[in-house]
Amino acid sequence: MKKTLLLGGLLLTLFTGCKKDNPAAPLTVRERLSGTSGKTWVLSAFYSKSTSGKETNELATRPACETDNRFVFYPDNRLLVNEGATKCTPTAPDQVLNGTWSLSNNDTALTLPTTYTSGLPVTFTLVEISNSRLIGTFTNPLNQSVYTATFTAK
Repeated sequence: MKKTLLLGGLLLTLFTGCKKDNPAAPLTVRERLSGTSGKTWVLSAFYSKSTSGKETNELATRPACETDNRFVFYPDNRLLVNEGATKCTPTAPDQVLNGTWSLSNNDTALTLPTTYTSGLPVTFTLVEISNSRLIGTFTNPLNQSVYTATFTAK
């Protein structure tokens, strides 16, 4: 009887003495977008689809001096857009845009208050955001074309 109680107590200790580690909480959209001290993204695909259904690779129509720019999102909502390896104007500053970004609609919408090409604010509907890829869509209010932008983390 003593052996049974001793064996039972030993087994109970083995099964209850080891706790499983709690898995880390999943990262929030903000954390995936900006990391803990800033995160750099590069536009890797950019397509438009017109109301007639015509799809255009917008990235292919833009010069390399625009497509290689780096978008740096910071946790405090700062956004810096920096020149990539090529500049449209060699004497231009390295920083193309210094602004802010925001999340809304339960973190399903990402607003950039201005784009450095049009000067108009853009709100992306987030389709996907992981640690390495961000996909968002927006509709151009001028022509109703739908744009899909894919960013890759660097």
